Amino acid sequence: MSLLRRLLGSFGTAPDGRLQVTYAATADGREIRNGLERLLLATNSRVADDVYQKVGSIAHSIVVTLPEDGSGIDRTDPNINLVRQTALSYLPEALNAYLAIPRVYAERRPVEGGRTAHDLLMEQLTVMDERMHEVADAIAKNDTDKLLANVRFLQERFSSSQLVPTNALSDGDVMDDKAKIV
Repeated sequence: MSLLRRLLGSFGTAPDGRLQVTYAATADGREIRNGLERLLLATNSRVADDVYQKVGSIAHSIVVTLPEDGSGIDRTDPNINLVRQTALSYLPEALNAYLAIPRVYAERRPVEGGRTAHDLLMEQLTVMDERMHEVADAIAKNDTDKLLANVRFLQERFSSSQLVPTNALSDGDVMDDKAKIV
């Protein structure tokens, strides 16, 4: 297997020479991160810099949102599902559709309302990027809210305690080097 093939993993070239940008569905944040890295590598020389930067921003938001080992996430959370779907479906599908068009046409030939395929892709990527930033912020806020709730719980639990700590040793007692269990 060639070095390029190993780097691209499940990315490859279709018989007609188009780049195929797909990777398998997974719940593992590490696999998603690796897939996004391969996606960035595979598209780097195939798209304009602004497209590449936007894809990188989306990928970054996804990676910081999903824990590497998949632990600690609520799989029923619609925000988590949106992040996963964006990584596994929406982003690769948008790039596949764009990459099927020769770059010179995609960047120069108007296709709808005077906009090029490049313009249309950038609109899609901008929507994804904004939503991924919103979701990342919402998830971070939710995590922060959980932390604050725990702090309030602990403050309430320990501040209203009627127990008064006392010193187990009297002033004259001396403890030797060995721990004692009473």
